[in-house]
Amino acid sequence: MSLKYLARGVGGVDEMRHHLVEDNVLYGVVRLRLGRGTFARYKSVMIHHNPDSAPVVRRGRANAMKQMVEERLSPIAMSVTTMTSDEATSDAVVEELARVCARDESAGQTPSDFQERVTTMKADVKEQVAEARKMLEEVRARESKRLRRLTLREIERKMSFREVANIVRNENGAFNWYVLRADANGNEVVNAGGGSLEEMKSTSLPSNEVLFGLLRMGFGRGAFRRTKLVFLHWSGEDVPALKRGQLNAHEEAIRKLVGATNVNHFATSIDELDLSELIEKVKNKVVLDGEACENMDDLYSLESFLVATEEDGEALKREFPETVPTNQNGTDEGEEREPTFGEALASVNDSSQPYNWMLCSL
Repeated sequence: MSLKYLARGVGGVDEMRHHLVEDNVLYGVVRLRLGRGTFARYKSVMIHHNPDSAPVVRRGRANAMKQMVEERLSPIAMSVTTMTSDEATSDAVVEELARVCARDESAGQTPSDFQERVTTMKADVKEQVAEARKMLEEVRARESKRLRRLTLREIERKMSFREVANIVRNENGAFNWYVLRADANGNEVVNAGGGSLEEMKSTSLPSNEVLFGLLRMGFGRGAFRRTKLVFLHWSGEDVPALKRGQLNAHEEAIRKLVGATNVNHFATSIDELDLSELIEKVKNKVVLDGEACENMDDLYSLESFLVATEEDGEALKREFPETVPTNQNGTDEGEEREPTFGEALASVNDSSQPYNWMLCSL
């Protein structure tokens, strides 16, 4: 029986658990890095998700294949069984792995030694996930430059400010950003697109101009999607002082034109438009607004943002097909092919790739 790839990611067990279901037995592997630098070593842990609520016959068949799955996912240091998605947490897996390591190295171990080991291992894994997220962001940025879709200005379609604004404010709209000229009217659309912050930065924010814009930042997809609007005031560092003052003075009028937003952001250079920092700013605003919840770090994360931008890309392709470059055979250059089980597993085991977990089913 072959294994079917379901999902992979960079956020460790805490990200994987959001893909677990309560009506089917699933298997996963998470690769944990212990130690740092030249002392780093890796341990792979198999996650056996075995919910009571899964149909009895299906559950029995899937559980009977556990040994075969272990062999396919090997080498693994240990296996952890979960009955619900709430049981699949990074802390729980690390603590269980620490017990396995302690049994293997039991000589002279004290309770305080064990607790210190657990604390160190948790810190190592937290750092691994942070580095993986940064690596994924860099990979996606390179890919977006290579496979960049066209913006409104590049397809030369005439659209009014109100048309563009309505699309960006629509939670599932094809465009997720626009930029306006800084003038008394404020309704001249300089550009718009569906490639989010990185596209805006690379196409529409010259250092010798003052511009205003709206960025829609989505997190998650479908019914789980959350959306926040960011008002951007761009005042390029090469704008002469007198001109800068005159154009900056239009901010209040343009704010009224743009309408209500959740977050304000001012930048004079591209370095001040860091995606991770902007996500953190959105998350902090959510807390201040009293919308905080238990899994904030997962809901407002780079991974959930990238999931939302993929959904935005699908909308862009449907509504504005001319923005999507095609190959000679007519296929979408930017369309990402889903990996096979073998490819996904290899990517998790490859330290040069950002992925540290994958999930599969029978």
